[in-house]
Amino acid sequence: MSKTLTNKQMSERITRYYLSHRNILKSFMKVGNMPLTQYHILSLLSENTNMRMGEISQKMAISRPNLTPLVDKLVALGFVQRISDDNDRRVTYVSITEKGRNALDDERRLISESVAKFTETLTEDERSRLADALDTITEITARLQQ
Repeated sequence: MSKTLTNKQMSERITRYYLSHRNILKSFMKVGNMPLTQYHILSLLSENTNMRMGEISQKMAISRPNLTPLVDKLVALGFVQRISDDNDRRVTYVSITEKGRNALDDERRLISESVAKFTETLTEDERSRLADALDTITEITARLQQ
């Protein structure tokens, strides 16, 4: 039995979801020692060997001029490095360093501990349903961003 939702109904549901869950989601990401944007950049770089600034900015949905100081800070911290392309001097890649991987692992551990505390009151069925719902939301939003 399929139910057709109007754009207004979808908008109301998305807004309600965002407003009711943003504080919970933010609290997971604030348990660590680094800002969310740094965590996001390091996560992207840990999944990819090298990335161009344009690729990072596209995946994070921020402009390249806004990304540059964020990457500069990560370079200063020793978490990432810039690598020039030997074949094209105009191209620069960004890659995560071992120090950056260690910092990312520490952040992920802290977030994991925070999530464990949050979900400890859930039943196994609720945990499974929540995981499935999050997978579905992630899959759909990834498709919408293409």
